[in-house]
Amino acid sequence: MTSTNRGSKARGAALAAVVPLLLVAACSSGSGSAEGEDGEIRMMVNLTDNLNQAYWEKLVKPFEDETGLKVKIEGPTGKSVAESFPQQLAAGTAPDVIQSIFPDDDTAPELIDLSGEAWAKGTPMFDEYAMGEAHYAVGVGTQTQSLVYYNKTAFEKAGISKPPTTWDELTKDLGDLKKAGYTPMQTAGDFQTGLQLQQIYHPTLNQLHPKWQTAVADDKLSVGDAYEPAFQMYADWIKAGYIG
Repeated sequence: MTSTNRGSKARGAALAAVVPLLLVAACSSGSGSAEGEDGEIRMMVNLTDNLNQAYWEKLVKPFEDETGLKVKIEGPTGKSVAESFPQQLAAGTAPDVIQSIFPDDDTAPELIDLSGEAWAKGTPMFDEYAMGEAHYAVGVGTQTQSLVYYNKTAFEKAGISKPPTTWDELTKDLGDLKKAGYTPMQTAGDFQTGLQLQQIYHPTLNQLHPKWQTAVADDKLSVGDAYEPAFQMYADWIKAGYIG
């Protein structure tokens, strides 16, 4: 961890995300001591069913063993880390490490620029998360999503020689699988069906509208409009009998 002193009692903070990690420079003038001075580093994370308290404590244990510092895992004080971080900044109680959010124009002044840190340059997505010449984010882990798993045997029996690389190719392959006697695609059902559809469409949406989330927040784009092509395609698959 690193810190930058600004004023009489600035704290060093770091933002960690499931993929990106951001380090916050002088984020508060609250009652906590500067990073590491009391032997404890506070880390705020979004706690989920799989990324729970035990997961994060296991993740940071090698760091604790190596440095002798204690990492205290904290959940957000509000609905999310994204909501809690600005509130804690304003109150002077921001933690040292923050997970799951990305730098923006409002938070960047509080972040540590890691451009000169040799260890940071080899982390995933280091250049992709840059803001201009500054590097505030580093990768600390990944979660697999937006993947479709294929039954190789079914593909072979349907005469499909290679996985599709476009939506049109995937739609054609679904038709070939149905002709071969297979149920082409199956989803988990309930709320997970919508989640799965969103995730497999995310890479396409991010290419079509790289800043679609910002556009939605600014009322320049609706979520419905953003996902309409995916919903229409999925409806066509259902009508054609491709979904089990």
